Amino acid sequence: MAPGRRYTPRTDALPERYCALMAAAGFDGALLVQPSFLGTDNAYVRDIVATSRQSPTAPVLRGVAVLDPSVSQAELQALNDAGFVGVRLNCFAAGLPALNEPLWQVHLHRVAALGWHVELHVEGPRLTDLLDRLQGFDGYVVVDHFGLPTADDPTECSGFRRLLSATDPRVCVKLSAPWRVFPDLAVEAAARACGPLARRLFDAIGPDRLIWGSDWPWTQHEKGQSYAQCAAWAAEWYEGTGVRPGAVPDWLLNTAPV
Repeated sequence: MAPGRRYTPRTDALPERYCALMAAAGFDGALLVQPSFLGTDNAYVRDIVATSRQSPTAPVLRGVAVLDPSVSQAELQALNDAGFVGVRLNCFAAGLPALNEPLWQVHLHRVAALGWHVELHVEGPRLTDLLDRLQGFDGYVVVDHFGLPTADDPTECSGFRRLLSATDPRVCVKLSAPWRVFPDLAVEAAARACGPLARRLFDAIGPDRLIWGSDWPWTQHEKGQSYAQCAAWAAEWYEGTGVRPGAVPDWLLNTAPV
């Protein structure tokens, strides 16, 4: 694990367990996001994703990396060949990257050239600033966890209002982790509280720009919820939209490596 990490996970969360949970819920694939405690060493997730592609009966797995902007083109290409389709900017409880600097500009250009998306993990009050810094990025952007709006008045949070008014069709939102949006609520209450947020997003930007995530294994928020419960809550959020939770958007299918 990475030195200086914010936390250490309490238990192992192994790929075979995850694949079994997905199969039981009727899902045949997943997008695996590099966890922060592994830092920028993506070898573990890379091996899981690459191994899954060797079996025609295995779930379809793709990866999202966490990278230093100094990463080489060769390493980016190797991750792409292994099955990675995005890079995560994990700014939660951390400073925002200087994306206008030459090193970052080159990095983001290389990411866009691969057809990758950029995933943003940042608190809602700082989301607008981070999105502004990404305006020159020529690719899709996925905002984690409903945009992490402030729990006391989420619909008035500047970041959430920015998502509702986002006219760029490449700005997408992940509907996931209600316990991270409302950390002081019990999981059932947090899931219910996210229902109106989901509806506002569906009405404002449409289901094609929304992606459901289970957030399994819920690091730092292991409060007893089950994967089946998460899928059931998602079904409630998506009710009436004509889209199944977990459906893969066309843009991700089109950019995924073959």
